[in-house]
Amino acid sequence: MKSVPFSVLFSALLMIGVASAAPSAGPGKQQEEEAPAWLVDLSNLPKAERARYLAEFASAKEAFRAGRWVICFTTLQGCEMIFNKNPNVWALMAGCLIEQQQFDEAEEYVEKVEKASPGDPVNAVNRARVYMGRGEYARCISAIDKLISTLPGKYDGEVINVLTYRQVLCHLLLGQRKEAIARVAHLSAMDDTPLFYYSRVAIALFDGDLRSARRDLSVVRQVFSNNNAYISYERALSQPGLVDALPEANPGLKH
Repeated sequence: MKSVPFSVLFSALLMIGVASAAPSAGPGKQQEEEAPAWLVDLSNLPKAERARYLAEFASAKEAFRAGRWVICFTTLQGCEMIFNKNPNVWALMAGCLIEQQQFDEAEEYVEKVEKASPGDPVNAVNRARVYMGRGEYARCISAIDKLISTLPGKYDGEVINVLTYRQVLCHLLLGQRKEAIARVAHLSAMDDTPLFYYSRVAIALFDGDLRSARRDLSVVRQVFSNNNAYISYERALSQPGLVDALPEANPGLKH
């Protein structure tokens, strides 16, 4: 299975609702019944205004993919000036703030999305990342367990693997080595995911085995050099308390 970088899938998911508003014609009766109110309102904007909004949101998505968090957030603020009812914009704003470790500010957008779109999976990811960033590791583990149990089958398996990796890290940061190992006990080097090797890296760091951590990190970067899935793992590994143990081997982990 070809792995999908989580940041790419994250921003792509956010575009699903907005893209459906692209047609210039107003919504039909069936569309009005099925679409959320904000999407109906967006589709009823003047054609030029709606087109400008969609273009701005597309630019924000590209900035998010490229890791340009400040540019993305600023562009999203421009979206809000045009139309300020889209919960997907707020979710992406939360994602930008999380990447900049502004967790309290991000949580304000998380709560805003939850009120507008209860149970949204992208928002659930943001909530779990806020917990992890603030050191609330047990809450992060529980939030991810709940999220994974509700994800539909259409989600790429690598997204679940990245979420599982955050659980592995949280267990280690709680001193729960056995629980961390149990999360990935079903994997082997034959599985087509960076999760196996990155978990070994994290566990080796926890054990103080820097030689093994460097070896496995080198292997995973070689094996998965043709795709960008490892980016999500390296960002997760940059959680304070882990990457600091291996600075010379990971000059590119801190973002």
